[in-house]
Amino acid sequence: MRVVVLLLVLLMVLPVNAHRMHVDYKINEIEIYAWYSGGEKVVNGDVKVYRSDGSLYIEGRTDENGTFRFKPEIGESYRVVVESIGHRAECDVNVSKVIVREEPLYLKVVSGLGYLMGLAGLSMFIARRRR
Repeated sequence: MRVVVLLLVLLMVLPVNAHRMHVDYKINEIEIYAWYSGGEKVVNGDVKVYRSDGSLYIEGRTDENGTFRFKPEIGESYRVVVESIGHRAECDVNVSKVIVREEPLYLKVVSGLGYLMGLAGLSMFIARRRR
């Protein structure tokens, strides 16, 4: 009887197309926000972006929303300096530590087999209770 129930359970399972999910990233630009302590946006603030070696990478001005955008070089870290009407603020931006983690294949296989065994056990339990 157990063999019949096991065969029925295995036949009830529909074919599954196994596929992997991949994750990738793309860093197009870094957006800097500048504002005063009262919440007012820094409009037309002077922005200078320096590389980790201290050389000037790019400079410009904040827009009407207090933002400034620039395209980074991967593996580089930057110091951003914003100045406006006697005020000055700085922040460090590091794009060298972008990490993407994915589960190892053996962990995915083991968890998938555990899932299938759990379904088989559940169906056997239900078949046993019906008797």
